[in-house]
Amino acid sequence: MNYLKVNILCFSILLLGGHSFGKQLSDSLAFNKAVGIHIGTLGGGLSFAGKINKASNFVFKFGATYVGYGKLYNYNYNAKTVIRIAPDIRMGQSYLGVDYMPFKRKSFFVTGGISYFFDSKFAALTDSDTGFDTKDLVLSAEDFGKINFELKWNKLAPFLGLGLGKTISEKKRIAGNFELGSYYIGSPKILLDYTGVLDLTNIDEVIPQIENNMRGYSFLPYLKIQIYYNFK
Repeated sequence: MNYLKVNILCFSILLLGGHSFGKQLSDSLAFNKAVGIHIGTLGGGLSFAGKINKASNFVFKFGATYVGYGKLYNYNYNAKTVIRIAPDIRMGQSYLGVDYMPFKRKSFFVTGGISYFFDSKFAALTDSDTGFDTKDLVLSAEDFGKINFELKWNKLAPFLGLGLGKTISEKKRIAGNFELGSYYIGSPKILLDYTGVLDLTNIDEVIPQIENNMRGYSFLPYLKIQIYYNFK
């Protein structure tokens, strides 16, 4: 009987100890997560973030952003000439990144990751219904022609930045931060399709030199503000 009581007592201690250890382990590995919205120089979007536990200095995040502009602009060169410019500017991206918080208060972070520009276009179509009429040059609308200009950068772009504020908050439901950084998008390529007046020029021979001069335009800076809702 005494052996039975001892065994029951030992089993109870092990059971309670195991439950306590399991709870501590579960709490330490609790996955903190948040969903947020952001707006900035590259548009607005949604993002999701999480970290393995409260003590972790790393926050993992992924999200998407979109911005576009396509308003037609009529440039009145003079009383007889109106040049039409139709921009087609779109920038849609998805990204995967990580924030590292080096200090104890965790209000400053370094961020980095990779972005994929799935819908990116920087183009403009230029033409004129009036033609081009000045003192020195007169062109009909057909002779003026059309100019379709486009710049292309890499679709995959790594990014690096700094931020202030919090994404994951241990005490509050709402957290926010702002982030400043830059993408490396590579050297731009120029695509030019035209009819009319540019047929009389050597623009095709000049384009490689223009691309060479634009090699320094390989970085795309950004600034964004983010608001997150934390799940408890």
